[in-house]
Amino acid sequence: MEDVFAKYKAKTATVAVMNPGTGEVVKLFQKNPNKGDYVAALDTTTQQINN
Repeated sequence: MEDVFAKYKAKTATVAVMNPGTGEVVKLFQKNPNKGDYVAALDTTTQQINN
């Protein structure tokens, strides 16, 4: 997790949706106001975790 923060620390308004089992960044958003994009990324991640 610290590697992700180090890699993206210079970015503002950055949100990373991560698979907690693998540490993989599933989707990275920067200054994205679209809630639907976040929901879709979280749904995808949830499916990956449950499979």
